[in-house]
Order: sequence, then C-alpha cells, then structure tokens
Amino acid sequence: MLLRRHGGSRRNSLLRWCQSRTQGYKNIEITNFSSSWEDGLAFCAVYHTYLPSHISYISLNPADKKANLCLAFQTGESVGIPASLTVEEMLSAIDLTGKGY
Repeated sequence: MLLRRHGGSRRNSLLRWCQSRTQGYKNIEITNFSSSWEDGLAFCAVYHTYLPSHISYISLNPADKKANLCLAFQTGESVGIPASLTVEEMLSAIDLTGKGY
C-alpha cells in the first residue's frame, strides 16, 4: 500500500511517508534515515500524528536529544511498539560521528 501511494523503492516510499506525516512540524526536515532522526523530534512528530495525547510536541526542546528520544521510545512501547535501538545507542552513534548514526 505504501509503495502504491508513494511510489518507488520501499526505502524511498517509507522516507516519503515519514516526510508527509511530519509536514508542518517545527524543526523537522526529514531527508534521510540517520541525521534527520538524531534529535528525537521526527520520532515524536510521527507518534504525535497518531497519539497527540501522549506527546506535547510544542513543548519539546530540539537541544534535549535524550529527553526527546526517551519520550518517543516510551510512547512507542506504551502502545506495543518495541524499540529496535536504545536511547543510549542513538546518542552514542551521534557522539561517534558528530552527525548522527
């Protein structure tokens, strides 16, 4: 269904879906599956589109990556979506490259 709606490869289709879900959200420009997600805002925005009562998006601080990632991962887990990465893994990947994982 995603491929039909957004066309192209699965990866590009998923990227376009993420872009469409987060369109209009402040401080988000999804261009890839690495640095676009490092501050946690994109994760929070995607969850906010489905679960607005779980995340107060306007109160998030882009500089507080750890808190944003924790909130996003906890929100997912609260509705049965297990995290495939930990917050620590995300933050250490950012620290190693200086740009994101």
